[in-house]
Amino acid sequence: MTMTTPTNIPVAADWHRIFDALHTEHAAAWERIWSANRVELADRNLERQWYRATYLLACHARPGGPAPGLFGVALPYDAPPWRGDRHNNWPEYASLFWGAFVSNHLDLAMNYAEHTRAFLPTARRIAREIYECAGAAFGHVFIDYSRRYYFDNLWSRSLYLTAINAQNLWWHYQYSQDRAYLEQWAYPVMRECADFYVSLVSKNEPGNYDLWPTVPCEYRGFLK
Repeated sequence: MTMTTPTNIPVAADWHRIFDALHTEHAAAWERIWSANRVELADRNLERQWYRATYLLACHARPGGPAPGLFGVALPYDAPPWRGDRHNNWPEYASLFWGAFVSNHLDLAMNYAEHTRAFLPTARRIAREIYECAGAAFGHVFIDYSRRYYFDNLWSRSLYLTAINAQNLWWHYQYSQDRAYLEQWAYPVMRECADFYVSLVSKNEPGNYDLWPTVPCEYRGFLK
């Protein structure tokens, strides 16, 4: 039996160069993050929480990457509550990105815009198949855009959900005043959400602007 030595394994000097290159890239990336929102607070505990929250957001919500679930990517176990999905009826999912606006990291909020914009064809199906309406309607769970969607007859019929899903897009524009972002990402979703509400209320008698069927968010014990 002939033993051969692999020739593609880096030698020690190569490992050092690889590490140094990765460390330089890593340090530059975090310098960009922290230079955008360094703070110094009298309450040191609050200051630590600020940096921890910024760190987690930067790890979980990179533009162009997969949208994080409710518990991000830093899970210590394989069975997170609610299967780690992206439900938004409080709105839990949208709130993950609120810190991006006030911390001067609108680039991290792009992850939400990309995710919501990609869901638009499914939201059109929900409006058409569930409500028999035009426009786009959002349920309370983002799931499997291409083949099916999740929609139940309880929390999914909270009619404020469609507006809630568009709200972050509008806030993003208010902070950025970026017309290109408004045209490409925010307005297409906001327009179709508005079209859905107009289409739904047009089914009522003239002068009646009630939106139904709807339920409030998880008021257990108060409603049938």
